[in-house]
Order: sequence, then C-alpha cells, then structure tokens
Amino acid sequence: MLGLYLPVMPECLCLTAALVILLLGAFLLKAKSAIHVLTQLTLVALVWLTWHISRVVPLPSVLFHQSFILDRLAVILKLFTYLSVFVCLLFTCTAFAISKTMVDVTKIASQNIV
Repeated sequence: MLGLYLPVMPECLCLTAALVILLLGAFLLKAKSAIHVLTQLTLVALVWLTWHISRVVPLPSVLFHQSFILDRLAVILKLFTYLSVFVCLLFTCTAFAISKTMVDVTKIASQNIV
C-alpha cells in the first residue's frame, strides 16, 4: 500500500520538515543556526529522496486521479529547485556571518575613536 504512494514521499517529507522547522523557529528564538542546519539537511534529504524515487518508480507515474504526475521533467525541476534553494541559503548564511562580523568591527572602531 505504501509503495503506491512512494512518488509522493518527497512532498510529504518537505511538508513535515517545513512544519517542524517553522515550529522550532517560533519557539526556539535563539537557535537560528540549528534551524538553518536543519533546513539544509532537509534539502539534502529531499534531493536524495527525489533522485532515489525517480530511479525506483517507473516514470511517468500518475496518482490521485491524475492530479499528481511524476515524470522526468518534474524530477529535473524538483532537483533544480531544491539545489537552488540550498545554494541561496548557503550564500545568505555566509553573507549574514560576514555582515555580523563587519558590524562588530564597526562597533569596536567607533568605540576606539570616541
């Protein structure tokens, strides 16, 4: 029975991970780096699961009365989207760390001037 819904598993993982990450972000305000790492790990898991399922399940797969279609184009677009978001989050984390360092240096420089 679960094998029938195997093509939908990446979307289920994405939905579940987004729910967990949003709840953690709402209640654990000081754990921003942990939330960022959890988001990156989720994206890596999504890429692996999408790639693995595209190799196991015969394509095209049609589910839910033709409202969900998994074919090669869908797999390519999903992988491209997950990898693009991964790279964007990686750059924003790096830029945030650099800007935080620059703010600290600016504070130190302004304190030495005065």
